[in-house]
Amino acid sequence: MLQLWFFYALSSAVIFGFSTIIDKLMLAKRLSSFSYFVTFVPPAFVFSICVLFFFPANAFSIPSLFAVAAGLVSCAGYFLYAIAMRKEEASRISALTSLAPAFLAVLAVFLLDEIFSAKSYIGIFLMILGAALISYKRNNVKKIIPISLILILIATNFAYSLDQTFSKISLNAMSFWPFLMIFMFGRFVAVIPGLSINSARRTLFAEIKKLKRNFAFALALGAISWTVAIVFFFYAASLGPITLVSTISIISPLFTLVFATLLSKYFPEILEEEIDRKTLSLKLFAVLLISLGTYLIIT
Repeated sequence: MLQLWFFYALSSAVIFGFSTIIDKLMLAKRLSSFSYFVTFVPPAFVFSICVLFFFPANAFSIPSLFAVAAGLVSCAGYFLYAIAMRKEEASRISALTSLAPAFLAVLAVFLLDEIFSAKSYIGIFLMILGAALISYKRNNVKKIIPISLILILIATNFAYSLDQTFSKISLNAMSFWPFLMIFMFGRFVAVIPGLSINSARRTLFAEIKKLKRNFAFALALGAISWTVAIVFFFYAASLGPITLVSTISIISPLFTLVFATLLSKYFPEILEEEIDRKTLSLKLFAVLLISLGTYLIIT
């Protein structure tokens, strides 16, 4: 019987798969990385105030400091992710930034005492192979993702794995809701010095003002979706091993692929994805490898 953490982790993966599409829509042409980042603050701020009202926490304890550190590292991971998202298709970036479990598997051995079997390492290999296939562009070797972008994606995965490791250390010592409030503070504290820069403020207001109503709605939906997904993800982590929870997130490219394909087919002017039959077959095979790898890890 599957444990409760699995259902929260799976729900988080589905929502992250959808929010990746919003990321691509906004980061490709409409908003700068910082402006888009700022739009995530209102729902996170409202959430944190509500939590603080009902669950006061000691912000200067060691577990709280780990939660703040997790948020800061997550913020760094986001900006690396944003750079990658501007340069490639949403489904590919979603897959290639979902490999944090491979890094987390190593960190967890030393910092969390989560030891893996040989079968789990086979699963990790299959995930990496699947991600490599998703990064391949058919019929044009020159269109393979460049090494510079691969290095950015590696750094993104490492940042997210470090963020999740710090988060689990914190969650082992404090309750879930205060942890999440402090994590949100750490993640979005960069907004404060950022908004003090005149050029950043002018860019933010100018870009938001240019958005059409439907994209403004998508922007709000994306911010709320991310907040819900992150709540589900860390609640799952509070119930089960962070490595296993993290591996479930690698399923999110499957949902990103589905959402991106539907948008590309019916609204090609909004999102461009390669959706010919051979390309989709290759991507689906890659996602199957990723899913099989995840299965081997969690069983």
